[in-house]
Amino acid sequence: MCGIVGAAALGKASKKQEEMILESMIFLTTELLQLTQARGSDATGISALFSDGNYYGLKMGVPSTEFISRFGGTKTDYEGILKLCRKNEHPVKALLGHCRKISVGTATDNANNHPVKVGDVVGVHNGTVTNHDVIFDKLKCKRDGDVDTEAIMRLLHFYSEKGTQPFTVDMLKEVCRRLEGTYSVIAFNGNSPNQLVTFRDSKPAELLLIRPLNIILIASEKDYLKTALFRYNKQAKLYMPISEGAKFPLITSSDVDFLTMPDDTAAIFNLAEGVKKDVEIKDIFEKVKVPRQDRLWRKGTVTYSPSQHQRGLTAAAKKAADDRAATAKIAAEAKEAREAAARENKGGNSNINRTSAYVWDKQKENFTRVEGIEEMRKLGSIELGVEDDDVTTLNSDDGPVEKADGIALSTVSEEDVDTLVGDPAKIEDEISSEQDSDETPVSLYDDVADVAIGTTVEVDATVDTEAMEIAGKAAADLLKFENDEDLLMGLGIATKAALAKIPLYALANRVAKTVYQRAYYRGFVKKKGLRKKTLELVKKKNKAEENIKALKTMTKILSITAGRPTLALSEDLKNDVLKATDEVINRQGETLSVKSIESIFSVGDFRDNEALKLVKEVAFEKVGG
Repeated sequence: MCGIVGAAALGKASKKQEEMILESMIFLTTELLQLTQARGSDATGISALFSDGNYYGLKMGVPSTEFISRFGGTKTDYEGILKLCRKNEHPVKALLGHCRKISVGTATDNANNHPVKVGDVVGVHNGTVTNHDVIFDKLKCKRDGDVDTEAIMRLLHFYSEKGTQPFTVDMLKEVCRRLEGTYSVIAFNGNSPNQLVTFRDSKPAELLLIRPLNIILIASEKDYLKTALFRYNKQAKLYMPISEGAKFPLITSSDVDFLTMPDDTAAIFNLAEGVKKDVEIKDIFEKVKVPRQDRLWRKGTVTYSPSQHQRGLTAAAKKAADDRAATAKIAAEAKEAREAAARENKGGNSNINRTSAYVWDKQKENFTRVEGIEEMRKLGSIELGVEDDDVTTLNSDDGPVEKADGIALSTVSEEDVDTLVGDPAKIEDEISSEQDSDETPVSLYDDVADVAIGTTVEVDATVDTEAMEIAGKAAADLLKFENDEDLLMGLGIATKAALAKIPLYALANRVAKTVYQRAYYRGFVKKKGLRKKTLELVKKKNKAEENIKALKTMTKILSITAGRPTLALSEDLKNDVLKATDEVINRQGETLSVKSIESIFSVGDFRDNEALKLVKEVAFEKVGG
């Protein structure tokens, strides 16, 4: 379970308004990042998109509170990113944020953390894409990391013609049709700075329009948006009056509009359009529905031999388990080393505990935490060279480390601030810092034979295979629990302790009820849609039949007068037409209305043919419109 954050400015504004909007976006985004840490604390990242198409970002393997509290004003800390936003001559159009809980790919490899960048396409994602390997195989493209999110960005990059074309709803639909699993995504393209896209399947996306600020906010939970807005008003009403500078405008309930993004939907926000009074958020984006039955590029069938019992994992799941175990092991070793150092140096200088860092062990092919090396104090933060595995210093001029409210605050010299503004637009990586964890590394596939990947299955001839295939696809789209929190929420159980007290039969009943309710809901919605389509078809059929009857009636009438001139009617011919019309309508019981006649013949037909005009007049007298 991860958390996504998005903020976007709509329309154009004066210079003074731009400053107020930017400060509001920074404040609200920062608050949302801090709140979203509850959904993921393994890594945090942010990216800013400017109106000229340039963008910049930062991501680290640390919780959002530590990410936010890195002060100093350089490109390696959060304050530096905000200074870049304030000093850039072009206004910020969008901010993306992410709080990660690892699922696919470790947090120690920063390529797996968000935002994820492919070309000029940058985005954040909550969920798990299960067919990411299939996507890379189909696209025949390179892969920078292990994270499944990269597959989404690769699809966006591919369908936008390597980022050269603006996004369209049809383009997003094609992307979503090739995704299997769960997702909630926010993304932008540096070549189209007036667009922000979002799409979801099973994972939440809550939207908020703040009209006085001309901004949109996106978060994983509505409560996060409400809390951030409350803190904003508290800042505006209680604190801003005593400080210098422009005040935040107070936001009232009539100034905002909340919306839960519909499931299985993709949307594009046009950031060039401003916000009019009383406009609703649904009016400022273009959306498209992506039916789940239209999905492509699904993951192949997994076949197990009798010796490979049900605990067997696929190669992808095995690798994901390896990643989680490796990260947990590093975190556990780091915690153990810190506690040991603290016991040895109790009462001494607390900075001694920080004479350590991650270094790359070529033999183990992984990061290793090294403690008690005095030289590490001189190195400070380090990063790993992508090409040659070299360890280099990120910044050797870091100031002393302070402690404030239990959060480590790294101070950096002001000399690097100016160079930050001139840096080219890109996503800036920094090696992840230590992560605390109480979990011990566990292998999920001990003593389990490797599984074979194939497509061979045994078919029971007594079973309707088509119905079984449809049922299998429907079951694949049902609610999936990815962790304990999802399970508790899905079953409506408050805590793990409460779950443990529920009898097994009662738990089974609750699971069955949840699944049946969800399946019944989807079936009812689908049936409702089919009923609507059926009524439309019946309506069209009735209209067609009415037109056919009218044509047949006209044919009978005109056949009686065939062979006679029709451009001008003599009295005899006029009487013949009247008699023929009367005979067909009254005696033979045929129906003929003016509306039916006009749907078959054009205005020119009536102008040039007196007989047609006469039939129309008779029909009006006898039947009406």
